[in-house]
Amino acid sequence: MRNALLSVLVLLGLTCAVGCQQKQRTTAVAGPVVTPPGSAMPAQDRPPEDTRPSDPTTISSVKPPFQPAVPDEDKAALLYKAQLDLLRILICSDEVMVVSGEEVSTDVMRQQAAEHFSNLGFRVLDGSPCPPYDASPNQLSSVANERDVDMFVLLRGKSKQVDKFGNFYSFEAEGRAKVAQISGNELLTTQSALVRGKRGLNVQQAAESALTVCGDELAKKCSDEILRKSARGALVRRVRVDGLRTAKLVDYVRVGLSGKPGVQSVALSGWDQATGTAVFWVRLDASAKENLAAYLEQLESIKLKVERLDQTGSESHKKGLLGF
Repeated sequence: MRNALLSVLVLLGLTCAVGCQQKQRTTAVAGPVVTPPGSAMPAQDRPPEDTRPSDPTTISSVKPPFQPAVPDEDKAALLYKAQLDLLRILICSDEVMVVSGEEVSTDVMRQQAAEHFSNLGFRVLDGSPCPPYDASPNQLSSVANERDVDMFVLLRGKSKQVDKFGNFYSFEAEGRAKVAQISGNELLTTQSALVRGKRGLNVQQAAESALTVCGDELAKKCSDEILRKSARGALVRRVRVDGLRTAKLVDYVRVGLSGKPGVQSVALSGWDQATGTAVFWVRLDASAKENLAAYLEQLESIKLKVERLDQTGSESHKKGLLGF
């Protein structure tokens, strides 16, 4: 009996020891693995520092405020009309033919020259007023302002009989021509020609034939010089913009168009500050001809509504001879 009681007490002691160890082990596992940090102090509220150098000679990456080419208050009103056109040329002639001892006025040289320039891609004007061959720069400027002309081609010619073979007449024509550019009152070229026409049974037809050949030769010589001085191989187009009241806006259009692909140069032909009308000559590659209207409409900060007049098909050539 005594031994049994002793065994019970030993078992109770072992049970208590095991329970205490498990309790201590459980308490150690339940504790935090990492101690959380304390709360951070709030950031100090203060305005950013001015990093711009006080010395104006010091280089800095800080850029000055952007200044647009066109003031913001004016942008809403910048809706201008632009006309895209060929160069406008007025061809005038003083020409006569001597038939049976009398001088007879005609215009066959002018007709031949007009056909040649129209086929090259110029817009040929017709009608009066038409200045004489010896017109002064002031007279040319007055007509140019009245009729909106870029260039004058002035012709002078005379045909006379040189021989007669049987019933066939032969006439010779002597002619002169000059091309005057309105911008700067510049005389682009002067040319001369002495040619014979085809023989004919009709004396008047023979006289006109000589003037026709003379007009064709003079027109080719003049157009060759115009193209040579305008950079051979480049097309020349005329852009008229209405409503440009300040020189800054005129230059803005010129510079903006100059940077477009295929545009070789943009020159201001004339600007009337009173009416706000500016005329530009644009020299461009043939590949960029169809893009010129889009270039004008895509200029930043200015809105241009483009009306295209430079169609160069056969119908436009006929219209050009009639002054549209």
